[in-house]
Order: sequence, then C-alpha cells, then structure tokens
Amino acid sequence: MSYFVGIDIGTSSTKVVAIDSTDGRLVTKSSIPYPVHHPQAGFAHQASTDWWKAVQQCVQTLHKKMDISIIKAIGLTGQMHGTVLLGVDGEPVHPAIIWADQRGGDMTEHILETIGQDAYVATTGTLPMSGFMITTLVWLAKHQPEVLEKTATIMLPKDYIRYRLTGTLGTDITDAASTGLLDISSGDWATPIIEKLGLPRHKLAAVSASHAVIGHVTPQANEETNLPVGIPVVAGCADQPVQAVANGITRAQDASITIGSGGQILVPYRMADRPAADPRLHLFNHAVPDTIYVLGAMLSAGLSLRWLRDLFALDEATGYERIAHAAESEPAGAEGLIFLPYLYGERAPLIDPQARGAFIGLTHRHGRNHMARAVIEGVCYGLRQILELAMPDSDTQRTITGCGGAMAHPIWHQTLANILGKPIEISQVEEATATGAALLAAIGTGELKDYAAAADLIKTERQIITPNASIVPLYEAGYSQFCGLYPTLKDDFHRLSST
Repeated sequence: MSYFVGIDIGTSSTKVVAIDSTDGRLVTKSSIPYPVHHPQAGFAHQASTDWWKAVQQCVQTLHKKMDISIIKAIGLTGQMHGTVLLGVDGEPVHPAIIWADQRGGDMTEHILETIGQDAYVATTGTLPMSGFMITTLVWLAKHQPEVLEKTATIMLPKDYIRYRLTGTLGTDITDAASTGLLDISSGDWATPIIEKLGLPRHKLAAVSASHAVIGHVTPQANEETNLPVGIPVVAGCADQPVQAVANGITRAQDASITIGSGGQILVPYRMADRPAADPRLHLFNHAVPDTIYVLGAMLSAGLSLRWLRDLFALDEATGYERIAHAAESEPAGAEGLIFLPYLYGERAPLIDPQARGAFIGLTHRHGRNHMARAVIEGVCYGLRQILELAMPDSDTQRTITGCGGAMAHPIWHQTLANILGKPIEISQVEEATATGAALLAAIGTGELKDYAAAADLIKTERQIITPNASIVPLYEAGYSQFCGLYPTLKDDFHRLSST
C-alpha cells in the first residue's frame, strides 16, 4: 500500500489530501483557512508564513487519521501568478503579493512599449496582467526597489512550501509560465525580456518539470510537521493544470470550466498543434510534456458569491447554500436583472483592471433572491464569453468538464449548461487540485507510469447536464444584453476607478 499526499496552497485555504495509489481512493483530507489582506485599495497580500502554519495544522490532522509513516511522496500545487520574495536567510522580505493584486495594472503599458506587444505575446503566450509576477516585479522596481534589493529568490506560492519542506529553491514549468516571464517554447526564463525590463534574472527560481522529484523532507521540516525525514517531494504545478491532471483533461479532445474563487476555461493542445496566441487569453505550458493549454481567466467567479454572502451578513458555514436556494426561488433571467462580475477588474475577455462590477436593471421588485440569481447568471455569462474565444467552432466536439466547488450545487451546473447551450460533464473528483498534486507525486516516483495512467486511476462516473431547451432562448437574449453592457459602460468605469 502506498499513500501519496497532495498539498494545495489556495487563495482561501490550504488543503492537504492523501490518496491510495492502488485505487485512487481519497484516504483523508484536511483544510485550514486564512485571510487575504488589503492594506490599501488595489493591493492583495497574504502572509506566506500563514500558508506554512496551515500546512502544519493539516498534517497534524492527517496524523490523527492515518499512519503518515507510509506516505511515499508529496506533490504540491497552489494559486497561480503570485510573487513570494525571500531574503538570503530564507525569510520573506515582504508579504506575498497574490494574483488578485491590481497595482501592476499601470505597468502593462510600459512593459509592452519596452518589448513590443507582438514579440512579447509570441514569446510568453500572454499579455502582462495585473497580479502576474511580471507586473508585480516591474511595479516593485519602480516604487519599492529596496524590496527587490533585499530579495535573494523570487518564487510562487506553492514553492514556498517546497522550500520549507525540502530546503530547495525552485519552481515548475506551469507556474513559471503563469508569471509572464517564461519563454513557453524553450521552457526557460525569457532572458531578453527580463533584461530589457531591468529585472533581476538571477533571482528567479530555477525551472523543473512538474513531476520531477526536487528534494526530500528535511530534519527541520520533520520537527515542524512530523512528516518523516526523507519523503520525496515532487515539484508539482499550478492549480489549473493540476486539476486538469486529476480530471484527465490532458488531451486535445478535452476542455474544462472551473468555478472556484476565480473562473477558468482550460483547453489543451499538443505543442506542435498549438493555436496562435490570442492576447485576450493565455497560452501556458501544461504539466504533461509537450503539451500546452489555452487558459481564459475570470477574476471574480466564486469571489462574487463570497462578496454577496458577506453583503447579506450570512455565516460562512451555510451562506453559500442559502444563496443557492435563494437563487433557485426566482425564475431564469432574474426578472431582468443582470450582474457584471468585475469586482476586481477583469482579465478575459476584457483585459481591463479598471472594469467595475454592477447590477443593471434594478427595480423596486428586485430583492436578495433576484440578486443571488443574477450573480450566478452573470458569472456564467462571463464564462461563455471566454469559452467562445478559447474553443473555436472547429473544437465544438470537445468534452467539457465542469469542475470546482460551485459545481456541487445544481443551480450552478444547470445554469451554466443553459447559458452555454451545451452539455457539460460534472467532475466527481473530490478535492481535484490537491488530488492532482498527489498524482504528480505518484508519477514522479514511478508508482504511476504516466499522465494517462493517472487519469485512469481517478476516472469516475460523471453526471451529464444537458441544456433545458425551453430556457436556452431566454439566456441567448440575456447573453446578448450582457455582452453589450461593458462596451457601453467602459468609459464610466474608467472615470469611476480614477476617483
């Protein structure tokens, strides 16, 4: 019997799971939450030490439920794009600046003027975005150069846990691609871009394959976690490609829609068949060798629902379920109420950090229940916009898998199918990101032969959700209205964001 552990450093919490490599069974799991700090408007920080404390607590919980001495390997994953800055002593010199941070939005124009948009997108597969490591570093170089001076190593969130477990410094190819600083063709840092921007290339962590064994649990980590000394640790990968590993979304016949804190569309391609980079989307390296994926990212999917939960002063334990039931009590279309989910600005397809959220069409008849339905519908409208860019007409036969915590409730997956006008298959993989990290550990140590074997191990019966033909026309009209609102309101959003 071999147990493999996956550690997921998410935005809202750390999750740790153990799976049995013989049947893919989730043996046990644990989760510890932590906050996002907003020291001023547009800033989004987390304490990387909070992540480590959460890992320690999760492992303690695992220790009570299973024999941790038979853990064979550990894999890592976590939120994409964030920037962790360590000094020569291995201690953080600044709070971690995460993906939701908007300060770097003002740096994108400078980056593209310096490099040239076509050359930049062709190399990195993406435009620079607020919250990406590239914009964060350029902002720090301009506004807080002393922070970069004190920094010895720059890495991503999951890689801080790698460092605390193994003492090794590095990242994997998928997280490196998400920084906007990687040459996606060579799989190494884009040195010409980095040097032209005056950034410290030598401080960027070394890049490895996602399934590479990069170190072993150290005596120090053993003292802090009780994990046995010597357990192999695999580099792991970013949260989107790792959920794809768990859900078997590694081939050109697949696609996924994930609704978590943000919303993501992921469409994989063989490297040789990759599409031209679209500046409204991202083209990033997959964990699977010689594979790349198109990613379209919405910033505020589940976060829109969290905002509504807090606005209604609902408790964390039951708030989301109450909102879902409230939304179900109102008819499709929320009686003419439309929500624009741009609470943190927006990436795909707008690429506009100054976009703002809004309810459009409010009347005296509308109440909390209408708002709940409108938020769910607004997120699904936004996801359809992204899907139409990421999956052109020639790819319409791809199997679309719905993933993420929101997919647990029927109103989310039925609304999404109705708005897309396409069937979707609902993933039954529990804790897909952490499970994917555990699978990477099994691949890296040779317990599983390859990524296809990992997909076969976790394969589960999926629920297929088909569109309701009587509701699809209503949502077609609503989608058309939704798409027209941002262009109409864009100038007003920009004026409001500058006040």
